[in-house]
Amino acid sequence: MINSAVPLPQNLPLLLSDPRPNAVSAATKVLKGGLTHRDNLLELSRFWKIKVWFSQPVKIAIQPHWVTTGRNEADDGITKTHITNKTDTFHVFKGFFRNRVHESAPIYYKTTVCGRHGHDFEELEDKIIKYEPVIIKTSSYNDTFESYEQFKSKFDPLFMTEDCIKMLWQSNSGQHGGQYLKSDFHFIGEVGRQVLKRFMRNFKGVSNFNEKDCPGYTRNMRNPEDNFVLVEKHRTMRHPGRDITIQHTGGVDRVFYSSEFCGCGNGRYGLVANKNQFLHLEDD
Repeated sequence: MINSAVPLPQNLPLLLSDPRPNAVSAATKVLKGGLTHRDNLLELSRFWKIKVWFSQPVKIAIQPHWVTTGRNEADDGITKTHITNKTDTFHVFKGFFRNRVHESAPIYYKTTVCGRHGHDFEELEDKIIKYEPVIIKTSSYNDTFESYEQFKSKFDPLFMTEDCIKMLWQSNSGQHGGQYLKSDFHFIGEVGRQVLKRFMRNFKGVSNFNEKDCPGYTRNMRNPEDNFVLVEKHRTMRHPGRDITIQHTGGVDRVFYSSEFCGCGNGRYGLVANKNQFLHLEDD
């Protein structure tokens, strides 16, 4: 357990200026006190990475990666080491989660922001000196859209009707609770672009669907009343690869995009905005 003497983060008041309403609510909840430190970490890590300092060096799992450690001049070969952990007196954690609701249940830390697997944090808790959310300093860049026309310009009408665009403009993000931001538009990766290229072979646009002439669209034979669906997928055979799906249902005013973790059905979901970007709706 975290030592009860560990103070609350000193930078909590700075979080109240965050443009995300749900983030401000989380910060306010922690500021009011009464939560356990575990609950504080869980609450704050929904919106910020958490930097934690320890009383002694601790071993922490990190996202596995290869590091070049040397070069063999004889055959010009490169020596690499596979790194899976680090030992240090502080660490910036990508996030925390709990498998059970009870406040005494242990929490786990993630090695990636969108990770669905974690490592036991319990053995590190009694070594915590302090912790605080990492506040990213903003530059002069304005992340908000100045007008509906500016927001609309992000979309290709091939993938979404204007009525749908207006609906999105008037709604709020399920991720941060505010109006959609420029940063909610994510670039489609290389694999995703390949899937989209295959998808475009039969896709004529959300407003141009014709049930009598829809090559590539199929029905669910177990339920013939289902609408025609055009789907292109990529299935990875390795971790940390992603399963990519782009799908349009005939008569629907938008095209769906998903990037899921290998074989698990969880990941990032959104709507295709244009041939290069998708609008991020939620993580599951």
